[in-house]
Amino acid sequence: MDNSKFIPRDFLRNNYLKLGFACFMCYMGCYAGKTILSAISPFLQTNGVFNADQIGSMGMALFLAYGAGQLVNGTLGDIISPKVMAFMGIMVSGVLVILIPSIPGYALNMAVWAVIGFFCSMMWGPLTKIVAENSTGDTGRRLMLALNASLVAGTLMAYLIASVVSANFKWQVAFYVAGGYMLMCGTVFYTVVTYLEKRKIIVCAGIKSRGVKRAQPKEKLSFGLMMKHALIPTVVYCMMNGFIRNAVSFWIPTYIKEVYKVSDSFAAAITIILPIVNFIGTFLGIKMLKARIFRKSEHILSAMLFSLSTLTFALIVMFNGASLTLTLICLVLASASMNSVCNLIYAVYVFRYRDTGRISTFSGALDCSAYIASGFGTKFIGFLQSSFGWNVTVLVWCGMALLGGASCAASSIICRKNGVEANEG
Repeated sequence: MDNSKFIPRDFLRNNYLKLGFACFMCYMGCYAGKTILSAISPFLQTNGVFNADQIGSMGMALFLAYGAGQLVNGTLGDIISPKVMAFMGIMVSGVLVILIPSIPGYALNMAVWAVIGFFCSMMWGPLTKIVAENSTGDTGRRLMLALNASLVAGTLMAYLIASVVSANFKWQVAFYVAGGYMLMCGTVFYTVVTYLEKRKIIVCAGIKSRGVKRAQPKEKLSFGLMMKHALIPTVVYCMMNGFIRNAVSFWIPTYIKEVYKVSDSFAAAITIILPIVNFIGTFLGIKMLKARIFRKSEHILSAMLFSLSTLTFALIVMFNGASLTLTLICLVLASASMNSVCNLIYAVYVFRYRDTGRISTFSGALDCSAYIASGFGTKFIGFLQSSFGWNVTVLVWCGMALLGGASCAASSIICRKNGVEANEG
């Protein structure tokens, strides 16, 4: 057994930008493919391809399969090569996205979206492992910021594709372009990571990989350790974050179209604002964490961001479709806040477990909880909207944000009691 320092070790030197770029492209492609159904959904409804309930069911299948897959693939990402897993996931899901227009029937489409969700789940845990085990300190933080920012960039790409396609082409083209983009991103990822591996700049291997010497983890991933860091309330606000960040975002193009009676292309184009602001929010949360008022606690800052989302949803309910501008401002603030919380979870909180050697498993499990909430939430929002209208639906969003904020406060109290409130990573 090699007695050298257990990975992570800071041996990226000047090559960490290459690794960050590769992982960024991989997960950006993943999100472009995952989000294209949401982005093009108003166009699908207008053209009578699928109704809102059917699209909601497909979104639910995608999110639930993605969440369930995180448990399986997050664990496998610690055992076998994370590079191979991530590459396989993006390439297979990319091919399936391209095939979507040729798949007949609602039921079969829902099944295929579930399969896409499962293969997309092969990326997050393994990519997190590659970053965490090949970097330390500020380098690791920056790489995780880039990885989190990539999902915002991928969402933006999906909305750009949907906006251009809905104005100029048939709906099928959106899936061809999104799937092709996934394949391109996967190829870039595999090429760059393989280059870094061969030059021994990084180690990209699982526990069962041959020919890789590594020391034992510094710390055991135990129940006591997880309770010390307030895992249970953190999972709750992780789920609420997933509900708002994914399920709510899934329905935003449809919400804008139906409430404000805009065109399909305008609805897709106007929602491009959200990913741009989300991109800023992804980095802003880390900057805010340094402020004295938050005491380096991701839980306290997350509580404030959930409170902001609660307020914005309440304002949307109060004004009830009176102003498109005000609604957009509120949605932008809520969406950016939730992306900041997501970044705090995966770029700050999960690093508490880095020395256990099981960060892919742990990240996958947290992401699983978020996407379980996203999956059921997507279907639930469709049911609420069709049964009670958008005002009641947004009021439920407000309640979910309030629950998320309360869970953040509980996490902060537990961590303070256990002397681990301030994050030192």
